[in-house]
Amino acid sequence: MTAEYANGEMEQEGAFIATYHQAFLDFLGRNEVKEKSGANKARQKLLNLSMGQFGELSTDVYDELQRRWEDENTRLEHLPAREDLHPKRNQARQKLAILSATRFEDLSADIFYEIERRYPELAEERMRKDQEIQKQDLKQATIIPTKSELVEEDDSDEEEEEQQQPAARPKTLDSIAEETEENTTNEEEERTNNNNMTYNNLSGQITPPETVTMYPENGLSSDELDLRDQIKDRDEQIQMLVAEGSRMDESINKLEAQLSESEKLKGSLVEENSRLNKLVEELEGEKEQMNGELKEQTDRYEAEIARYQDQLRDTERKLADVEAENVNMRDARDRDLHERAQEDPEMGKKYQRLKRDHERLTRELEEQQKITDQVRHEASMFLEEMRTLASQEMDMGKLQELKVEAQEWKSRYMRAKSQVRDMRASTYGGRSLFQPSTAPIEKDSPYYDEKNGKIRDSSVTRFQIAMDEFLVKSRADSANILDNLHYLVVATRRVTQDITDGQSAERASDSEEQSQIAQCTSLVSTTANHLITTTRNHATSGGLAPMSVLDAAASDLSSAVIDLVKVAKVRPGSDLDNEETPPPRPNSYQQQEEQEQDEKVGLGISAEAGDTLSAKDDVPITVKKRFATANSKEMSMAMSNFDIADPDNTVAELQGYLEEKTVGVIDSIQSLLTGIRDNEIMSILRPHIDNITSSVNKMIEATGTSMNQTRNWQLKDKGQYILANLSDCSQRMANLRTDSDHLDEHDHPDRHLKQRLAGISFDMAKCTKELVKTVEEVSLNAEISQIDEQLR
Repeated sequence: MTAEYANGEMEQEGAFIATYHQAFLDFLGRNEVKEKSGANKARQKLLNLSMGQFGELSTDVYDELQRRWEDENTRLEHLPAREDLHPKRNQARQKLAILSATRFEDLSADIFYEIERRYPELAEERMRKDQEIQKQDLKQATIIPTKSELVEEDDSDEEEEEQQQPAARPKTLDSIAEETEENTTNEEEERTNNNNMTYNNLSGQITPPETVTMYPENGLSSDELDLRDQIKDRDEQIQMLVAEGSRMDESINKLEAQLSESEKLKGSLVEENSRLNKLVEELEGEKEQMNGELKEQTDRYEAEIARYQDQLRDTERKLADVEAENVNMRDARDRDLHERAQEDPEMGKKYQRLKRDHERLTRELEEQQKITDQVRHEASMFLEEMRTLASQEMDMGKLQELKVEAQEWKSRYMRAKSQVRDMRASTYGGRSLFQPSTAPIEKDSPYYDEKNGKIRDSSVTRFQIAMDEFLVKSRADSANILDNLHYLVVATRRVTQDITDGQSAERASDSEEQSQIAQCTSLVSTTANHLITTTRNHATSGGLAPMSVLDAAASDLSSAVIDLVKVAKVRPGSDLDNEETPPPRPNSYQQQEEQEQDEKVGLGISAEAGDTLSAKDDVPITVKKRFATANSKEMSMAMSNFDIADPDNTVAELQGYLEEKTVGVIDSIQSLLTGIRDNEIMSILRPHIDNITSSVNKMIEATGTSMNQTRNWQLKDKGQYILANLSDCSQRMANLRTDSDHLDEHDHPDRHLKQRLAGISFDMAKCTKELVKTVEEVSLNAEISQIDEQLR
């Protein structure tokens, strides 16, 4: 389809060019087309034009020629502007009208010769027509003498013939004869004459003058001239074909090499794709199994709902019967009382009093009916929410395993994809040293020293993964590039921290090695600061900064870390290195699931709310583990002396305090939810409620004190809304604690109280997590700004 369309465009363009060529030829005159000495410079400029530009110029000059051929009375002053053309081109078309006749004729001649140069077939067609005209003119101008005339002719006739013959030639013949006379030698004339004599001798007869037309100036016939031109054209075409063939051979060789390389890459990708397909099939099977379990639970919930609805309908039917019986009894009583009132006036007064009491009780009954309807509506809403929560219920332990496995396969796939596109992040200075991100360094590597190595292999692996994720995510999501930079900075600090710990523990005596390590560590710090500054500028540029600048900074940091690893060597890490990413614990979730299966009917929505809290925010494992491992003993000791009312607290100190408090809040929330599931008494639930409220209030007070400082305007701008939501959750928890004061210590909370406690706990955990994340982001921005100021 594309080839046919392209051929159609070429044929249409060729038709237009042929039309222009004929128009210019008619304008200049067939016998007036001559070369001019001053036209070489102008025609040299036409050689530099592309086919599209030359076509546009030819169209404009052709339109101007058509305008000048029109009648002077109806002719426009200049070419009209066209809406489909650029304004500057319309101006250029209008300026053609101010050219004089001579200059316009020269411009037309230049265009005409350039058309014949770019389209040789048009020139050959014109020359062929000119030769036919010349032959006809020569036939008309050639005099065939009779025998008597040959005898009776004298010198005077010959002189008259010589005088008349040039006048009888057409003007085109004169120009061709003059050009041919300069390029033809006497030897060619003799050779032509000999050929003619040989031809006459072989034929045995005299060839009539009409059969062979001779040019008087050079003695060559028109057939020989055509043959010579054809041979010359064939030689040029052969040379062009040979050159084109050599170019085609080179192109074929290059394409074959590229094809072989593409086949290799295709094979590796196909193999990787097959592995991924197997993984997808396994995941689909597990998904179907989970969907079956979920369907069973949904059916069980629907059966319970149907049973409750049946009970509700039975109760409503019984209530209707009771109301009907009550109406009958009330009518009978009214009749009896009316009869007695007529008999006894005292009884009438008593009747009126009872009637008023009856009306009052009726109003109260209506109010109770409204409350009943409202409770029924809330119950239906809670049932719908229970269905929603049940549809989201999953095995959390299995989900964690699938997340880890899917992330591993995703990393492998991204590596294969990056290798194909030559965008592998490890190429920035480390292909010869580092293996793929998930593969450890081999023990036979020259940079692996089990005894004297100072950098843990886990730290190197974390740096590789952080660098890869930073480069990939910076291209996919440039808006959160500072968040991606945080993990890379932390991984770099781990590498340098290993160097510091190794030097303090070993106290090596090799001063030269210590000097090299110090230089490499300084280079790592410098390049890391440069990467932070570059990332900050890239984030504030709004997408205008080139990605190559960020890649260059990342390449410098990668090279610096590689040099440090080469000098300091790598050692195997201890078992404590993996504390940051603990493996999933499906057993605890399975036990929790079994416990929930036995209590869902009696507990109601509170259990589902607790499940949603665990499923969505992953509070009991990941958050707690993260904060527990992030804070060291020194940080805990420092945070114990944190003054929440001190306005001089930094954002980093506030972040550490909030992280420590969040651990306690999450523990208390988890304990509270566990107590709700176990249907514990109020004496066990109230301490957890008090601990949550107290810790959250302290977090709110400490954050509010820091927000009120002018230097922390970013914290106030980003965290004021979150702090308001957290304050609202704390106030709701306090009000709920007050509302439950009427319950005894040994009383069990009702379902409504459990539902409210679970909902408020979920909101409070979510707001606490968002507050810590916001403070961490502000702290990172402040650190980046400080480093940037130091670099300046």
